[in-house]
Amino acid sequence: MQVEVDARSELVALFASHGAVVDPGLLDDLAASGDGPVRVQAVLGGLKEIPFHFDAELWRNLEEQQREQVSEPAPPEPATPDVKARKEALRAAARRASLRA
Repeated sequence: MQVEVDARSELVALFASHGAVVDPGLLDDLAASGDGPVRVQAVLGGLKEIPFHFDAELWRNLEEQQREQVSEPAPPEPATPDVKARKEALRAAARRASLRA
């Protein structure tokens, strides 16, 4: 019981430090999960603007957006002709050097 009260207090403090309040139902869910404070820090740290009030629906949407941003790596940029030519020249030079040795 004391652990849950401590977790709730920590979560309330995290939201308050960002100028936000949290819905009691969402607070209960986050306090019951072992990683609640970590999840809160991750989501709040990734927001440019902090909403004043967090409810369960908003929280789910924000966590989903955060997971999408983290899981989608940017595609590599295609190599330009200059880069391709430089790489090929280096490969050719390495082949010539290895034949001489």
